[in-house]
Amino acid sequence: MGRADDEVQLVTAGDYDVIRLEHVDDTGGWAYFTASPEDPTTRYLYRTRLDGEGKAERLTPTGMKGSHGYQVSDDSRWAIHTFSSRENVTRTALVSLPGHEVQKVLQDNADVQEAFDAIDRGSFEGFRVDIGDGLLVDGWMIKPPDFDPTKTYPMLVYVYGEPAGQTVQNRWGGNTGMWHLFLAQEGYIVASLDNHGTPAPRGRQWRKSVYRQIGILASADQAAGVEAMLKRWPFIDPGRVGSWGWSGGGTMTLNALFRHPDIYSVGMAIAFVADQTLYDTVYQERYMGLPEGNPEGFKEGSPINHAGKLEGDLLLVHGTGDDNVHYQNFERLVNELIAKGKLFDMMAYPNRTHGISEGEGTSLHLRKTLTRYLEEHLESGPKPMPQPKAPEATSFLGQSLFSPDPAASALGKYEKARKVWEAAPSDADAIIWYGRRTAYLGRYRDAIRIYANGIELHPEDARLYRHRGHRFISTRQLDQAIADLDYAATLIEGTEDEVEPDGMPNARGIPVSTLHSNIWYHLGLAYYLAGDYERAEWAYSQRAASAPNADSLVSTTHWRYMILRRLGRDDEAMAVLEPISPKMEIIENSAYHRLCLFYKGELDESELLGEEDGPSNAAVAYGLANWHLAEGDTEGGTKMLEEIVDGDGWAAFGYIAAEADLARMRE
Repeated sequence: MGRADDEVQLVTAGDYDVIRLEHVDDTGGWAYFTASPEDPTTRYLYRTRLDGEGKAERLTPTGMKGSHGYQVSDDSRWAIHTFSSRENVTRTALVSLPGHEVQKVLQDNADVQEAFDAIDRGSFEGFRVDIGDGLLVDGWMIKPPDFDPTKTYPMLVYVYGEPAGQTVQNRWGGNTGMWHLFLAQEGYIVASLDNHGTPAPRGRQWRKSVYRQIGILASADQAAGVEAMLKRWPFIDPGRVGSWGWSGGGTMTLNALFRHPDIYSVGMAIAFVADQTLYDTVYQERYMGLPEGNPEGFKEGSPINHAGKLEGDLLLVHGTGDDNVHYQNFERLVNELIAKGKLFDMMAYPNRTHGISEGEGTSLHLRKTLTRYLEEHLESGPKPMPQPKAPEATSFLGQSLFSPDPAASALGKYEKARKVWEAAPSDADAIIWYGRRTAYLGRYRDAIRIYANGIELHPEDARLYRHRGHRFISTRQLDQAIADLDYAATLIEGTEDEVEPDGMPNARGIPVSTLHSNIWYHLGLAYYLAGDYERAEWAYSQRAASAPNADSLVSTTHWRYMILRRLGRDDEAMAVLEPISPKMEIIENSAYHRLCLFYKGELDESELLGEEDGPSNAAVAYGLANWHLAEGDTEGGTKMLEEIVDGDGWAAFGYIAAEADLARMRE
């Protein structure tokens, strides 16, 4: 743009970003700038004519791939040049321009380079992964020195993800990079990804896309990137994925664990912003707008508002004297996690500022704290690669049934239960939880074996028969299920009932089932699936007689209604619905509650599905199909059964029941 007028002239033609204008040579007619047209992770010096004629000229030698910085002299003849890469320690020299000849080496760091080259380290690899819709994000990973691609390894993701910085750049990593190399030596894959909004030279839209949604789009990108890596590289263990970051990276780590507990099982957040309304307005409002104009963005982008979703292991670290991200963020998040009943770990460094470096031994202490936390919560080293899956069951229709890959959060809980069991292999509670966590991974046959071993040690413990009976149902072994559950029913005769802890808690965290009610429920279901409706009605009537709460009552009533309709006892079927009302306080069995109201005629078919269910909800879909069959609509009911078994979720009771009905119809 000319100084005398508003005329604008493009002098850097081409599809690339000018990262930084380094110098303008008015006399010679050149503009010197840093850019990287081919690779967003590198930096090179270019110059272009001020009159816009010709193409930009790269001055950085082509054989020096990495990150280059320049201080160009006023006369454009000289520059202080710095260069580094992932494998090259930073070195500084005086160069002449435009030829880039080295005139004097100012700092070569040869001793540091020699020491670095002698380190036993694994490969450092840059990559791109597709996070959806053809969008590729840049990343890097460091593998252990003795990496074996036939085994699986834990992965720690180093994250920043804010508009102020880029972690995926081909440059010397400094102290943090050396710590990452140490972790790789300890058996971790260390990786990093750049998401939307980072200052990578990938165009205006890339950087501005996060406006008014800081913490929202970026954390989604990071999670999608990790999922893409898990799909691409089977040597990354999906059950051992962690995240760590500092400042904005600490905030991103919180968002990772809170928003995506199915992906990340461990997080270490340092000097983080928990609530965006507490941070520097010059920064936050630049990217988010004013709080009153974007209240939802500030709320959704602040990790503190998602703290109740924490499932993994979390370490919080902050300096009490942090004058950038105030310690108030730390204390508010701690209080919120306590209020939500979430367990976590914390470390406060007295009077340290944002860099947590003041005081003798502080930096080393912090690195040791982080390392120890990883060792305790993200198991290092290789594990055998999972073998091709064997079917968990054969359906009543003769099809092999395979379990989907489990979520990272489920794997993390399984590992904890396994360790508790290994420490006390004869303890009945440890055996039960080990079996339950194994079953939650979809490994039902393994869970059955765990319960069988427990029964050998505790032959009179009804809980073991109850849980094994449940998994016999999952695997379509109905005779064995009935035998286990029937014996469990004899064991509880004359005993006091007890609340059964939830392995997958409801939203309110209130268990709604008991040992006795679960035994009768599963026994009735096993008889029902086997087509023995008389015994199924007997078992559910036993459960109804001692229903501990409204949730138990509606689930029992649902099955009794269907059974009685199949037995042709329609008047009795309507009678069991009498206690059901719309005003009942239901905690988790809302699907059964709505079905019962539908059976009573108080809901119509269009109102049956709730927002949390969706059309694939097997319980609702099966209840509706069964009602159509009872009403004489054989064609419609059969079609609904077929739609259920065409879907996913083959371990759901509604799915199993639909399968059993179709198998009998096709005999």
